[in-house]
Amino acid sequence: MSLNPQQNYILRDPHDRVEGVFAAKGELSEMDLEERNLVHKIERRNGYSARSALLDSQDSEPLCNAWIDGIEDRVAYIYDFESQQLIENGERLAGLYGYASEEIQSLPEGWDSLVHPDDLERVRLGRETLTRGQAETVTVQMRVACRDGRWEWIQHDWRALRRNSQGEMTRAIGFVQVITPLALSTQALRNEASLNALCRTLVEEWVDGIFLVDEQWRILFANQGALDTLGYTQAELHGRSIKHVVQMDLGKKKEPTLPKTCQKVTIRGSHLQKDGGKHKVEVVLRRLPGERVLVTTRDIREQLAAEEFTRRQAAYYRGLFENNPSGVAVFDTTLQITKVNSALRYMLGYTDKQLIQMRIPDLLDGQNRPEEDFWKQVVEANSKPRREIEITLKRREGKSLYAHAAVTFLPDTAHESGQGIIIFTDISARRQAEQELKRQSQLNDTLVRESAAMIGLVDLQGHIQKVNPAVEKISGYSAKELVGKTIWESGLVDTEELPRARERLKKLIEGAPRVTAISRARTKSGDLRIIQVHNTATRNADQQIEGFIITAIDITEQQRLQHHLMEAIEQEQARIGHDLHDGVGQLLTGIGALVEMLQLRLKGTEESEAARIHELVRQAIQQVRQLSRNMSPTAIQHRDLAASLELLADTVRTSFRRECTFITEMEVKVTDSSISSHLFRIAQESINNAIRHGNPTHIEISLRQEGPTQAVMEIYNDGRAFDCRPGFEGIGLRVMHYRASLIHADFSVNCPPEGGVRITCKFPLPSEEGSPQATTKPNQKQKYKP
Repeated sequence: MSLNPQQNYILRDPHDRVEGVFAAKGELSEMDLEERNLVHKIERRNGYSARSALLDSQDSEPLCNAWIDGIEDRVAYIYDFESQQLIENGERLAGLYGYASEEIQSLPEGWDSLVHPDDLERVRLGRETLTRGQAETVTVQMRVACRDGRWEWIQHDWRALRRNSQGEMTRAIGFVQVITPLALSTQALRNEASLNALCRTLVEEWVDGIFLVDEQWRILFANQGALDTLGYTQAELHGRSIKHVVQMDLGKKKEPTLPKTCQKVTIRGSHLQKDGGKHKVEVVLRRLPGERVLVTTRDIREQLAAEEFTRRQAAYYRGLFENNPSGVAVFDTTLQITKVNSALRYMLGYTDKQLIQMRIPDLLDGQNRPEEDFWKQVVEANSKPRREIEITLKRREGKSLYAHAAVTFLPDTAHESGQGIIIFTDISARRQAEQELKRQSQLNDTLVRESAAMIGLVDLQGHIQKVNPAVEKISGYSAKELVGKTIWESGLVDTEELPRARERLKKLIEGAPRVTAISRARTKSGDLRIIQVHNTATRNADQQIEGFIITAIDITEQQRLQHHLMEAIEQEQARIGHDLHDGVGQLLTGIGALVEMLQLRLKGTEESEAARIHELVRQAIQQVRQLSRNMSPTAIQHRDLAASLELLADTVRTSFRRECTFITEMEVKVTDSSISSHLFRIAQESINNAIRHGNPTHIEISLRQEGPTQAVMEIYNDGRAFDCRPGFEGIGLRVMHYRASLIHADFSVNCPPEGGVRITCKFPLPSEEGSPQATTKPNQKQKYKP
């Protein structure tokens, strides 16, 4: 039914003629009179049937539908929203709940104060819907508080009588009837119906089997779950023995026993399916009235698997507890020990009985134990479930041992009690090793810090990671200036040494355990320093290279003194050579002349003997001259290196009767007397060693240039090989090594697979300012042959 906002509507009953009752008073308007007649009409309908004459009016149907037959307490009223008062039957409505109208008006929320809090929101929503014109009628069932403390169920029906121009309700008519007995009975019926439906659902939809059997164990009924599980129909199972589909584990008994009245028997068994399948179930037998037995079965395969898992877990944890190499103790909330394993007994030297009489703090030594708050926090429900700490345990005999303690507390469900587990791991050996490592680390730090040798740590890319104070003191650079830079950018290495420095690190990467060399370094002020470098690779646990340790000793002063010593030795050798040539040589020459004159005067045997003496004197003169030439090689004093080596090859051919060749591919003449002298001595010593020990038939001397700043001298002989490994050198090789270091050359000795011995000496060429260019063209070869 729709409402026109510009018009008021009332309910009229054409069979009622009560308007005159109110009109006679002469106090009400026609509309008020009609409204009151409507209230009077609704209340008079108590004796009518459920379908009264009100149905004659289509407008009154909603209110008639709200009227329930058999309910005597009912009141119709009219409420004016403008005055916010009941203008009809207010006292009667209040009296329905045991109140006076003034009492309800004085309540904080008026009539809403009587509505049950759970129903209040629904009442307000219905009223709001009616007020805004979103519905024509509203019906709400709710509970109302009576003055004597009871709650009455009422059905409240109301609709609009008048609306303003905006369509908002200004006056409403309502009908209240008490329905408490009906509501309670309806609720009971609903509960009973729900219970019956639930029972039917449990029987029909139970996933496990439900059987009803007689006292001979014949099946009278099986639910759908049992039929689905077993694969039978109801007809196939009816009358069959329950033992046909359910196998019960009876132990020594052969037949199941009927349970007593109200007795429940639980056993385990198996479902025997129609297709031959079988699975474990739990069987419950209950005796029912009428000599019948209710048999229920429940699939327990998952339960059995869980029990087996639990059993294995229990055995596993029991094994962990008993066989744990660490000491384990179980304690309660008071920290009282309740159980210990054998490892803890052995660790502390106590018996089980002694330990169970102690608390966890009693096991700890006084010098390293946590505060009492620690143990308080352990057993608190809201604390961390696991805590770790290092403590000192006290053994029975009084000795202390360091231990790592892992504490776990497991509260019960109510968090009121529980038990804890503490695991003690003996770390005395580790603690001692850590202390020893700490002492060793402090010692190493002291050695590095106080060492006079320069020590630097370098990564695989050549970046300097750390330097000791000796580096700062000798180089003039601070650690802050060096750390982070590569050794090539730091300025520490002389420019000409950079390729050789890279080569040394490359050898370490390729597997060399250690590389040693004499190198040149530069200070911050640009001074040249001669250093002896030792390069070593650092490796991780997998033997992979992590970086390099470079140790260097400043030998500048030592080199200077050794150079002066070598010069003094060379000068002394030259003096001795001159003395041999001028002294002994001249004396032997005179003796030779006298023997020759004597030979001329002798005849026969005396003449031949004198001739023999003359020949020996001549050989002695020749050896003295050769010795004098070797000790004071005038050949290299006024020649470059190539010419000196050519003369040495010629001397070997003439003096030792060995084939000796010299090959050169030099673009620059080596005229530096110091370099030439040491290289000549190296070549001379290597040839002398070969002739004395190897008995070669062929010796080859080669001199070639490698790049603009480096040259190579090689001496090869085809004589017998010897042990070339480092540490097996004789005095001759050590002297050659030393001479090479004086000129910053790389010296090596190896024995090729084809035989013989090859000596290689790579030396730096003097700068262009200090040495004239060669007169030979580039790549021109000169070969000196006998």
